[in-house]
Amino acid sequence: MNRFNGGSLCMIGAVFGSAGFIISSFAPSIPVLVLSMGVMAGVGLTVPFILPFIAASDMYDKHRFTMLTIISLCPGIGGVVFPYMTSVLIDIYGWRGVVLIYGALFLNCFPVGYLNAIVKRRLSKKLGQRTNLKEMLNCSLFREPLYLVLVFCVFLMNTLLPTVNVFFVDMVRGKGFDVETGSFLLSVNGITNLGGRLIIIALTPVLKCSRVAQWSVYLAILSAAVCLYAFVVSYPHLLATTIVYGTFWGMAMISYPAMILEVSGPKNYPTAMGYSNLIGAIGGLIGVPIAGFIKDTTGNYDLVYFGTTVLGLVGSAMLLTMYIKTTCQKRREEKVNHPVFKNTFTYISS
Repeated sequence: MNRFNGGSLCMIGAVFGSAGFIISSFAPSIPVLVLSMGVMAGVGLTVPFILPFIAASDMYDKHRFTMLTIISLCPGIGGVVFPYMTSVLIDIYGWRGVVLIYGALFLNCFPVGYLNAIVKRRLSKKLGQRTNLKEMLNCSLFREPLYLVLVFCVFLMNTLLPTVNVFFVDMVRGKGFDVETGSFLLSVNGITNLGGRLIIIALTPVLKCSRVAQWSVYLAILSAAVCLYAFVVSYPHLLATTIVYGTFWGMAMISYPAMILEVSGPKNYPTAMGYSNLIGAIGGLIGVPIAGFIKDTTGNYDLVYFGTTVLGLVGSAMLLTMYIKTTCQKRREEKVNHPVFKNTFTYISS
């Protein structure tokens, strides 16, 4: 996206991803399904996922952070709507029919990409494009201590935290409840996730502190809430824990894109977002098999809960510490470079 028009890439991704969905609908075996759904559809989804954030960063100046926050609300809405819609459609058409329907639905990304391509062409003269490999990779981002700690924090967070959502129903079953209860609590998780995003939208005009600091606090509370799942046994306590977990998960997720922009700046935002998501995904690839192994070995998810809490709190503490250190250093530099300070220092020296 640093080199080519993101809208054009979105159009290609829409076709490639839809082809993956269609092939999945007729897949005769698991290996074919892994290739079509896991690889083709997964690769096709990458650009449409990140394009709205990049487009908002390019198109808006004054209201850039506000627009990124609003865009981040949409995954929360999808997380509430699509589970219900999928459940209804599976009862009618089966999973193969649903995958085929979603393949057709995903083709809507083609006209969306076309519109973005038009806008990008109009903005290209203003924004410019990176043409050589060094500028496209933009590895200088990792020379910034705050960004380096941030991506490491994202890696720690994504190692085990997403597994709570992946294995949520099975976790509830492990507490002695049935699948219906687990599905209901998962829906509660999605609804409170959306509620947490709405809370941040309402509080954005009021909250004046850095988004890095905000995200560190949300991550700390979210990680601590996961630990409670190891101790709760009754349904009311499980429901209360799910509400807290879902709310702060939504607050953390909606703050994430704006936080990346705050750290990297508009020019480096596409690369910073890409690297951060890539490193987080690597953490997820490592964490999900580990969580499954822990469950198979111990018979429960308690160690997963504790590990998630520890990794989240460590990452949050590291990021907040680095943010405070970087902020204090910048203030000292601004004070030293201030004209009044320079003139005073020159007078005393003379």
